Amino acid sequence: MTDRLSTLDAHLSGLAAALLPYRREAERLAGWGTELAWTLARGGRLLVAGNGGSAAEAQHLTAELVGKLRDDREPLSAIALHAETS
Repeated sequence: MTDRLSTLDAHLSGLAAALLPYRREAERLAGWGTELAWTLARGGRLLVAGNGGSAAEAQHLTAELVGKLRDDREPLSAIALHAETS
């Protein structure tokens, strides 16, 4: 059992260390989120792209915005550039 706790503790310590750079950029990330929300709320469009797994994440994000995450709301405008080849 001690080995499991030691492994878990090491894993959690690694996760905490990985989050430190994000904490330093929290204000910038919050600003981007605010700007994106403002843009989409006023009829703007989000353009996203990716390569490999990032492309799949980008396409999933646009599907969630264009579709409905929760409740009933108007769809938001977003395009996954790598999937819209025309």
